[in-house]
Amino acid sequence: MIKKTISLVVMLCLLTGLVSQITVPTERELLISVSVTGAVSFPGVYKLAPGSRVSEALDMVLLAEEEFRKNSEIENLAEGEMAEEEPEYSLRNITLVRNSKTIPIDLQKYYILGDLQENPILQDNDVLRIPAGTYNLNISGAVHKPGFYEFAMGDHLSDLIDLALGITEAARPEEAELVRMDFTTGLSEKKFFPVYEILANRDSPYNYLLQSGDRIYIRELANYNNDYRVTVAGMVKYPGEYSIVEGATTLLEILRSCGGPKEEGSLSRAYLQRLSARDTTIAYDPEFQRLMTLKIPELSPVEYEYQKFKLRELQGRINVDIEKLWTDKGAAEDVFLEDNDYIYIPHKVTTVEVSGAVMNPGAYKFTAGKNYEYYVALAGGYTNNAYKIKTRIISGDNGVWQKKNKKTVIEQGDMVFVPEKQEVDYWLRTKDVFSILAQLATVILAIQSMK
Repeated sequence: MIKKTISLVVMLCLLTGLVSQITVPTERELLISVSVTGAVSFPGVYKLAPGSRVSEALDMVLLAEEEFRKNSEIENLAEGEMAEEEPEYSLRNITLVRNSKTIPIDLQKYYILGDLQENPILQDNDVLRIPAGTYNLNISGAVHKPGFYEFAMGDHLSDLIDLALGITEAARPEEAELVRMDFTTGLSEKKFFPVYEILANRDSPYNYLLQSGDRIYIRELANYNNDYRVTVAGMVKYPGEYSIVEGATTLLEILRSCGGPKEEGSLSRAYLQRLSARDTTIAYDPEFQRLMTLKIPELSPVEYEYQKFKLRELQGRINVDIEKLWTDKGAAEDVFLEDNDYIYIPHKVTTVEVSGAVMNPGAYKFTAGKNYEYYVALAGGYTNNAYKIKTRIISGDNGVWQKKNKKTVIEQGDMVFVPEKQEVDYWLRTKDVFSILAQLATVILAIQSMK
């Protein structure tokens, strides 16, 4: 028993001595060393955990750059300057050097497509060579991520479409277009390819090998994303925006869709206005815009009249008898609607307004078949300074001014306007006459003295 105990003690002592001689590596000694060179701001040797990938090495470089940039911006801001941006480096043309063997790395395919083969695990003493980035391929049109991309040797059309996250539903099934510059002649050539075919068969002869500077256009289906709408406002049952098929949907269809006019709606004064864009800007009239920049003395009499009438008009109005169209249920001439058309059904106006030099200006109940004199009488007659012969009738429908006429029947919404006589300062007028006469006399005397 004593011998067994002594043997155990001896063995424990031997084991303790062996354990004390084993060196436990530190955390830093467990890290691998990777050299990063090329177009990065901070080339050098970076320590990474075993199993780290290429992307993690670049993350270390980015952290160093970001820290430096922050410090630089603080210093430069104190001096009134801003830190300059460093040029971007390539993600698609990285080279991994391992034991004299070079491995091409396309890290963008990993970032965008999740291809782990393009983001291999690093080993101790690996070297990453990172060139400057050159974004010299362009893809536009019906792809999910249009824009400029780096060129990498061996790229085909399908590779660039993959980087652009594929085509959208709006892509046209017929030929897409590749435009290539001949740098020796300066001329461009076009190649066409069936986009659906090359995506289904990467070995298709149409899956052209790309070269730097290529431009790819994936055409969209016509009107695929067009959201054509019209607006119906005013006295209808269901006002709001309505979707249309441009060139197919008619005004009557939309009037039916919105439930038609309310009882208090006036179809006789309803209108269809054609606007130029979804921001409801009025259709552009270059001549009217030019005249609006001029002062009144600069306008010719004809230009002044044109400006005056254009200001009265509802620009973009489409002349259609909406009341007849609705009453006849389509028997009257209908019109096709366009994007952003505006349909307005105003409130029925059951009054006639009398304004200006009358005793009691205001709105009066409409009575069918009456002329302007009837409404002036309702307003208490003319005032003493009324300019009766200049009385005008202003149409409620289109704003047209008409001279007074007993035969003109006043309609609902019309206005009878009576201007005032301008007060005459006879003393000033007499002074002006004498001044003119004095000037004439001076001229006559001057002429006679020359004889």
